[in-house]
Amino acid sequence: MPVRSKELRRWIDALPMANLEGALRSLAERMDETNRHPMAPTERSEMLEALREPADLLLREQEARHARFNPLRDKDRCLAALAKRLRVALVVSYKILVRDLHLSWVSGHLLRRKLRVQALHRQIHYLGRILLADCQLYLPPTSHVWLELHQAYHYAEAAGIQAKPVPNEDPEMVAKSTISDQYKLWLLLALAGPYRLQQGQANLIYWLLQTWAPRCRLHPAGKRPPGAGEFAIDRSADRPPLSAGQLEEGSFEGWYLEVAPVAEAAQEYLEKLPDSPVPGVPRPAADPASRLPELLPRLLWSWGVQPTRALPREASGGRITVLCGLEAIHRVFAHRSAGQRVLGGRGQQQGYPGALAGEAGLDDNAWLGRASEVENIRLQDFGRNHPVWASARPRKAEHQVHYCEIHDRSQ
Repeated sequence: MPVRSKELRRWIDALPMANLEGALRSLAERMDETNRHPMAPTERSEMLEALREPADLLLREQEARHARFNPLRDKDRCLAALAKRLRVALVVSYKILVRDLHLSWVSGHLLRRKLRVQALHRQIHYLGRILLADCQLYLPPTSHVWLELHQAYHYAEAAGIQAKPVPNEDPEMVAKSTISDQYKLWLLLALAGPYRLQQGQANLIYWLLQTWAPRCRLHPAGKRPPGAGEFAIDRSADRPPLSAGQLEEGSFEGWYLEVAPVAEAAQEYLEKLPDSPVPGVPRPAADPASRLPELLPRLLWSWGVQPTRALPREASGGRITVLCGLEAIHRVFAHRSAGQRVLGGRGQQQGYPGALAGEAGLDDNAWLGRASEVENIRLQDFGRNHPVWASARPRKAEHQVHYCEIHDRSQ
């Protein structure tokens, strides 16, 4: 593997970029060889910067192929495996660089402090991209990636460099971000339920979180009890955040993630979106952003926040009846069917409007019938005698009927 700048540039220029599979394999093999080769931190940093440009170009091309072919063909599965191998090699390279800078006090802590921040930022970036690629292909999360993410952020927080802004690795996103911003971005993406999203929507959420993630706050666990709607992060576990109620307070070391600020940002963004098209108007399938009005409310639910509407769907107030259990539901429908069989639908035919029931203060579902018909209902109802509430006679004398309502007090 050439290490001098001129030799390295000639090697990069000779990569078969038109042959995606061959270029990915060559670059991944050379990255693995570089990781086994000892060198000074500055030399390793220069080499990584030279290799990162073609690596990012090849990885973007591979992701674009996945967007066109779903499910993946055999060749695309091979490309996905090579892309993961290359990302893992990049993570290992930047981890080695951070370790070397940490061991060199003068270079890593004084002269090259910004280089250490940048190396750790890129390590977290490529760890997150491994998780994002798994979500895009609906694959289980790669082992130890979450643990590496937690440990990388813990190191940055202990060194006090988690809030230092550095240039972003993705040119299509915000110009600068911090280690804390990158870490919170991947936490929020995991909480959004990416495995329940449609193809391409995980990328859309990743794009939105670039500007929303900085609003979140991380609070050290153990210094205060978790707030409502917060999520717990165990830095020694290889898993994404969990609801704070799933981990006992004091049983882990890590942080609590407060998502209320990002939920407010999503709610503001949702209110600014144009109204959804009327039913029957097709949406462009190739534009994931057109599904934002349906996607953002689901994101708010995933983050534990109930979305609100700019205008109510209907007037406030009213009455609702809740039935719990199959037995209660069967009994209610049995009551109705028994009443309909006895009355034979004569309530409406004989001029007994439901509005008259309201005059007597009964439920809108009260049956209207004669006293003899009510007795028949009582006899037919499961062979049991349920209480019958009867009202006084109606105000108008021509309606010679009683209002009745059958209730089962046991439910």
